[in-house]
Amino acid sequence: AKKNVTVGVLETIGVGWDDALGGRDFDVALAEHLAAAVARERPDIDVRAGKARPWARLLGEARKLKEVLSANTAYDARVEGLVPGYDFRLAVSRADADALWAPLLARAAAPIADALALANLTAADLGLAEVV
Repeated sequence: AKKNVTVGVLETIGVGWDDALGGRDFDVALAEHLAAAVARERPDIDVRAGKARPWARLLGEARKLKEVLSANTAYDARVEGLVPGYDFRLAVSRADADALWAPLLARAAAPIADALALANLTAADLGLAEVV
């Protein structure tokens, strides 16, 4: 038996963008925060010096952290064997991430205003908006 499937419809009525702002910027902000925590805990470790692997692993954990914090209020970032003999762990809250992302989110205001202007709307007119 076939099941009826309702598919939502999304109508694009305005667009705006910042060519130099994207999800990677949010990942890098979190990775910088993680790297600073490594430096505080182990001043002898510079995750950016020498091999690129430790920095790449922090970026990967930052990306995961971003996704988890979109649905949860806190998460323990973990990178086993970040460098030989050192396992990294740091509790990060959504409030921490929001503070790190504040400058990036402020940059998003102009493209959002552009999209609203193109659609001839104000924020009060919206029930829901999707930022991609």
